Amino acid sequence: MEDIRKIILTKNMFTLRMNHIVNFLKSEGVPLEKLCAIEIFGGIGQTDAILAKNVKTFEIWEIDQKLKPQLEKSFPNAKIKICNSIEILNKSQKIRKFDLILIDNPMSVFGIKKNSFEYCEHFDVIKNIKKLIDKEAIVIFLVNKKPFFSKKLKKKNMLWRKRRQE
Repeated sequence: MEDIRKIILTKNMFTLRMNHIVNFLKSEGVPLEKLCAIEIFGGIGQTDAILAKNVKTFEIWEIDQKLKPQLEKSFPNAKIKICNSIEILNKSQKIRKFDLILIDNPMSVFGIKKNSFEYCEHFDVIKNIKKLIDKEAIVIFLVNKKPFFSKKLKKKNMLWRKRRQE
């Protein structure tokens, strides 16, 4: 029961932090209502709702097809694209440009290839982020200063920590 309480508190904490970010941008005079925004790693979109309500357009990229119905329900006005974000950024030359880019994903490594992991989203997205930007953009890169790791993902977590040191 204590674990469930921690998860609920953590999720509320992330939503609260996004509220702070949106309020900060507004206080700085950023015209959110004129911005085209994207969430590169959609997930269930829990922290994205506050941002989506404040921008002109909102696009979500998510790799897991099973999450599409939930995302469509939660974000009826958003464009939902089921895709591998890293692959698109690595291989595509012509990608739609955005004014606000949200990078919020689990800290882990993905894409098993020859007994190692192909990429680490938090690190590998940076090298191609410019493909999403025309002249300038706001990039919100959500990272835990003290990430938590589950025991069942120990191998992936150790690889993530190794990549973090690179």
